[in-house]
Amino acid sequence: MGAVGAKEFSNEGSIPYADYYRLFLDGNAGMVIASHSFMGNLEHVDFSWSLVSQPVNSSDRQAALDFDVYEVFGINEASKNTEAAWEFIKHIHSDRVMNSQSLTGGIPTRIKYAGERVGHDLIPFYNIKANISQQLSYIEMPESFMSKFRDLANERFYQVLQGEMGVEEALSQLEQSGQELLDELKLTVE
Repeated sequence: MGAVGAKEFSNEGSIPYADYYRLFLDGNAGMVIASHSFMGNLEHVDFSWSLVSQPVNSSDRQAALDFDVYEVFGINEASKNTEAAWEFIKHIHSDRVMNSQSLTGGIPTRIKYAGERVGHDLIPFYNIKANISQQLSYIEMPESFMSKFRDLANERFYQVLQGEMGVEEALSQLEQSGQELLDELKLTVE
């Protein structure tokens, strides 16, 4: 499909996620990284598309770089209603709920109910494992760093799209600037 030119973007240096998605949906970007819920947007596009797992860790090709689990249920051991709580947990993992969840947009926790969505098999979402140690280190990263780093990354990405610098140069600068941010953070913490 070719490179995306800067003319599509009116903002300065930062590209909102909605624009990334729009570029793909309009056929102006060759790929998009999105959650499973994005598939609903692809139901009526005028091009064929495929689904693959997310990018992986180069040191472990089976491990995800980003992995989120939502809606984890637990029972407080001091609860007076443990039996009712167990019944609720059994219910949300029942065949009936798993079948309905696969129809309403969520990805079932049980592969048996993965099936397909918008004519595409969901198995790629299950072919990768979580890299818990990497996730924990990411979670421990202060938001002040992440916010500044995201801004830097968006600026470099925009400069690449504008043709102002190549990908390798942008990555090199991002690595150097990111390290400087980490060094600043380390000095303020000590």
